[in-house]
Formats: sequence, structure tokens, C-alpha cells
Amino acid sequence: MCARRNLSAKQSRRHNLEREALKSLASQAALRADVGSALASAMDLRRILQKCAEAIVKHVEATFVRVWLLNDDQEVLELQASAGMYTRINGTYSRIALGKLEIGHIARKKTKYVNNDIVHHSRIHDKKWAKREGLVAFAGYSLVIGKRVIGVVGMFFKHSITRTILDTLGSVADAIAQGIERIRAEERLRQLSGQLLRSQDEERRSIARDLHDSTGQDLVALATMLGQLSGLTPSKERKKRLLISECNALAEKCIREVRTLSYMLHPPVLDHAGLEDAIRDYAKGFNNRTGIRVELELSPRVGRMEREIELALFRVVQESLTNIHRHSGSNRAKIRMYRNSGLKLEITDIGRGLSTSEQRGKEEPGFELGVGIPSMHERVKLIGGRLEIESTSHGTTVRVTIPFGGKRT
Repeated sequence: MCARRNLSAKQSRRHNLEREALKSLASQAALRADVGSALASAMDLRRILQKCAEAIVKHVEATFVRVWLLNDDQEVLELQASAGMYTRINGTYSRIALGKLEIGHIARKKTKYVNNDIVHHSRIHDKKWAKREGLVAFAGYSLVIGKRVIGVVGMFFKHSITRTILDTLGSVADAIAQGIERIRAEERLRQLSGQLLRSQDEERRSIARDLHDSTGQDLVALATMLGQLSGLTPSKERKKRLLISECNALAEKCIREVRTLSYMLHPPVLDHAGLEDAIRDYAKGFNNRTGIRVELELSPRVGRMEREIELALFRVVQESLTNIHRHSGSNRAKIRMYRNSGLKLEITDIGRGLSTSEQRGKEEPGFELGVGIPSMHERVKLIGGRLEIESTSHGTTVRVTIPFGGKRT
């Protein structure tokens, strides 16, 4: 009878251990999934790191977790995220010099450190605090890319940490480091893209000004002189008069084309009158050039905004109308701009629509002076907005949304 009870107790303990092991594996899998989801999100880096810290607290029952990133210029670790018992990121340990305290030591050595008896650990600054809070263990991992340290993640626990949990935390720390590097690379790429777009816009503005102020004025002078020359030519020289007349007509045509090209490169009305007047002026010229009627619904509540925002929105209008002319077959278009929860701009047609690949910008580079669908997305993203393209067989809508309507000037 006693042997049966001992066997039953052993089986029970084994089942409990297996159950705990399965529970631990499930928690580790959930931790990896939540960290991966956070790193793949479109949130800003600080918010992403906060989500990672919260996931560690949740899935391995950490008392609190903090993430510091290295400021290379000052050789100091700056606290970016804190979850669990402490959530402030501007307290005593918000800035830790390399080599100072345990966190700074981990960063300096580019290593990890684990201790399951922190009350007796020599580098714990406040042992009374650790004992009072019931803290038992600490795990710290340097966030390293190649041979370069970029930060540290530190975790405190009220229970001992198993080898399995440590291995999981190590892989999570590696994933966070790789994620930070990828996010920073993407941010650098966005900054470069923005600089290129701004340089392109400045170049267009400069070319437009030169065409209008120099080339355009020279053509006007040429047309004037041809007209004067025609008046001085004797009437019997009919052939010369006809040739001069043709030259004059050609000069007038060049003047119109240069003015149009200058306007397409950069409309001066955008700088001195704002987006609403620029859209009205452009829509009128677009109708004259193409015969496509453009209905306007522009709320006076929009007002002036930063030049970068107005220029980006104007380029979206320009590119959208050009695509309507070249691809949709529609004889009508509508532009709506209004403020609701944010600024909204919509350009709609009733044409044949775009293919999926065209909506993503994989076909048709667009009007030569336009920015193309991929750059439209990039421009809108740079001003903090979102661009959507909805297209069916009944037409296409290009929609831009900017939270809070952008910054007014």
C-alpha cells in the first residue's frame, strides 16, 4: 500500500513537472511572438522597446524590465523603456555612464550577466532596497551588433531564473538588438529619401525661376523684336514677312510652353498664396490643357500649413491628375480637401481604375515631372500622413490623411 502511494506521488510530481515545463515553453513562445510583433510594427522606436519590456514582464514574470540605448557621443546609456514595478524613464538611473553600475559594466564588456542572489551582489547599489522589495535575481544582456554595443536590457526577478529562461532571454535580447539596428537603418533611409526629395524640389524651384525670369523673358523679347521687324519689312517682300510671321508664332508657342513647364516644375502661387489657391490655379490649367473637368471642394478651414506639407499635398494632386489624364479615360475628376479629425485630401475619377501593381507603383513611372506613386507614398510618410489608393472598375480615389491636419504656419 505504501509503495503504491509512493508511486502515485512520483507520478504526480512528474505530471506537475511536465505541466510546468509545457507552461514555460508556451510562455517563451508567446514572449518571442510578442517581441517579434512589436519589432515589426510601425510604432516609433521608444514605443517598440516599451512593448518588448512589457512582453518580458508578462511572459517570464519579471518584476521590472528596462532598456537603455547607448549615446555614442557622450558614452552614456539613456533609458528608453521601463515596464513592471517601475515605469518612469526619467528617474535616477535614466542615464548611466559606460562602466558604471552593473548596467554600465555590461555595456562596457559587451557581455551578459546573471545573478540569482542579488542581495549579496557587490555591484548592487542599494541592497536594502533589493531585500525590501523581495528581489532575488538579475539578468542583464548587452545589445550588440557585430562588435558594436548599442544598449543594454536589464531585468529583475522575485524568483530564481532557470537556464531555459536565460537562453530564451538571450535570444530575445539578440532579436531586440537586430530590430533596433533595422529600425535605425530604415529611419536613416527615410531621412536620406527626404533629403533627396527636398533637394529635388529646390532644384525644380530654381529651374522654374530661371525659366520664368530668364528664358521666358528672352523669348518675350525675341517675339517683340520679330514683331517690330515684321513692321519694318517692305510689303513687296511677302515671303520674308511670312517667314517672320511664322518665327513670331513659334516664339509665342515657346513662351507658352516655357511658362507651362515652369509652372509644372514649381507653381509660384504655392509659395505666396498657399495650397488652396495653387490647387485652384493648377486645376484650371489642367482643364485647359486636357479638357478634363475638375470639380473642387476645398474647405476654407484648411488654411496655410508648413511649406513642406503644402508642397507634398500639391505633388499628390499633380501626380493624381496626371495619372487620370494618362490612364483612366475619365473626363471628370474631383478634388476634396477638408479638416475633420485631421486633414484629408481626396482626388477621385470615374475611369477604368488601376491594377494592383500600378497602385503599388510597380508599373508606369508616371508623368515625367511628377513624383510617381512610390514617391507619393514617401512624401506623405515624411509629413506624418498616410496615403491610400482605392481603385475599382468604376474609378480611383487617392486619399491622404494627416493627423490633426498638419502644423499651421
